[in-house]
Amino acid sequence: QMDEEDKKLDNLDDNSKLQEKILAQEMEIKKLRDEFNLQRKKMKDLFMLKEDECKKLAIDAATLKKELDDSKSQIMILEYSKEKDLDDQKQSSQVEIQSLQQLVNETLEESTLLNSESKRLADENDKLRTDNQELKELLSSHQDSPSLAPVLNQAKKIIRKLGAADSSSHDNLEDSMRKVKKYAQEDAEVLRSLVVPLEEEIKTLKEKLRDAYDQLEKFRGDTNKVPESALVGMLKESKQTENQLDENSSPNVANSETPCEMCKNYETKLVQSQSSISEEKQKVQTAEKYIERLREDLTREGALRRDLETQWLEKREQHKTQVQQLNDEIRETDTELKKLSKEYSNLKNNIKDELQKLTAEREQVYQHLEVLQKDNEFLSGKYLEHSETLKDQDINLPQNIEALHELVLQLYENLIDAKVGLEFAEAKSLSTQDEANLLRDQQQSRDREHKHIERDMTQRVHTLEEKLHQQNVNYQKLMSIKDELERRETENKKQISELRMQIIDMQATNEKLEKTNLDIRSKMSVLQEDLSNNEAVQKDFVKLSQSLQMQLEKIRSADTQVRWQDE
Repeated sequence: QMDEEDKKLDNLDDNSKLQEKILAQEMEIKKLRDEFNLQRKKMKDLFMLKEDECKKLAIDAATLKKELDDSKSQIMILEYSKEKDLDDQKQSSQVEIQSLQQLVNETLEESTLLNSESKRLADENDKLRTDNQELKELLSSHQDSPSLAPVLNQAKKIIRKLGAADSSSHDNLEDSMRKVKKYAQEDAEVLRSLVVPLEEEIKTLKEKLRDAYDQLEKFRGDTNKVPESALVGMLKESKQTENQLDENSSPNVANSETPCEMCKNYETKLVQSQSSISEEKQKVQTAEKYIERLREDLTREGALRRDLETQWLEKREQHKTQVQQLNDEIRETDTELKKLSKEYSNLKNNIKDELQKLTAEREQVYQHLEVLQKDNEFLSGKYLEHSETLKDQDINLPQNIEALHELVLQLYENLIDAKVGLEFAEAKSLSTQDEANLLRDQQQSRDREHKHIERDMTQRVHTLEEKLHQQNVNYQKLMSIKDELERRETENKKQISELRMQIIDMQATNEKLEKTNLDIRSKMSVLQEDLSNNEAVQKDFVKLSQSLQMQLEKIRSADTQVRWQDE
């Protein structure tokens, strides 16, 4: 019995120790559960924080993408507008350059025509000078004879030449309008060449008439004086004819008929000179009209040149402002791209750091789960060793029924406690396994999300790099367009300077033409005065010839009467 009591006491001690161990295990399990719950709460908070950060990063990425798309669309619109403006400027500059070139070509053609006309006038002037020299030689060779037939024949030849030139000029009216200056100078030189020998012949005739008048005054006395006119001095030239009348009457008649024929020739020449002077007046009027038209064209061209210069200056200023705006926009886009690239690099580095932290935390969670799994396995198998020991122990049953009942009750209580611990450990293991599976699934989903985010971010990086490259290409294109526009601006400036020089030359030629026109007008006024003088001389000469004829008739009748008296 003592042994049985000792065994009972030992069993009670073992049961109490077992209960203490169970309580300690339960406390440890509770402590582990609290730690696990705390870790799970921390993981949940961290996961929610990371989820919020990922959502925030996704929102930032969407906003950045939207801003980038907006900037891209704005850049495309700006590029299209700039290209359109550049095309419009190119077309307008080409039209302006073509108009300027057309004006310059027209002015050059007119200047070449004027130069050719001036050369032709110089040649004609030289030709007329040679003809005048020939006429002078003929006059010098025929000074002894009073007849003007050779001189008049030569003058007729020159007039025929001029008439042929005039007829050919009338066939082409437009060319004659351009050649007015030439014909005016030619006709002026021809008239001068005609008038000079006529004036010399008139001077000689005046001298002869003065001599004849002196002889008549000596012969007739003061009774038969002829009233003097504006050309009374011309009567003195008839002295030689009167001396010949004293010797022989027939030569006097012949000599009296000669000046009448000369008067008729003079009248015809004067009529021709009047007609030529009227033609010259018409030509001078046409030349004045042509010069006035040229002056108007020059003023219009000057106004057009000034308008073109003002327009070109305005276009240049607009171009400068546009280029400045483009440069500012390019700098702004460069700064924005640099800022975006910097933000992207920072975001990428932050995401990498967060991923590294998450991977480290995931490893820690896996390690903790492994430790918990080992503890769970240990807890689930802790009774195996005790059951084996129970199997190996000797069965010492009590001798009496009461002790046996107590032992059975004690063992039943121990069995209930072991069953409760086993169920609690199994439930704890299942909950731990479920939590571990949940965490594993969450970690896998987070890994997938992070991979997706990383893939999106790499794709965005590639797109941003492509856009940056495209922006660099567009910047290079804009710089090349800028250089091209600057080169064209320098070329246009050079063309404008050349056009200015050509306009200055045209103004100088116009001034020369005006001077020649003034010279022609002065010459025409001189010719008109000479014509009026010649008309007065012609009238006086006709009166003188009539008076001479009357005097010759009187002398002839007196001579016949003297002969009849002598007979």
